Amino acid sequence: MKKTNRLKKWAFGAIGSSVLLALGITSCGKKAFNNNEIIDVYGPPPSEFVDSLDQPDVEEPEVIDSTTIKTQK
Repeated sequence: MKKTNRLKKWAFGAIGSSVLLALGITSCGKKAFNNNEIIDVYGPPPSEFVDSLDQPDVEEPEVIDSTTIKTQK
């Protein structure tokens, strides 16, 4: 009786892991969504999530080099 239960658990584990493996392979395949398809469906991200490096109104920090530090002391 114990051998059949152990065999059932092993069979379900093997089937479950193979299903998960198959799902992982198909999600990483060529038919998976890419960024352009997501933007086409949902639109661009909101403005608060846009990278601030290309926005002109962002203040750039002052660059301090070693000569400036020596003259301030």
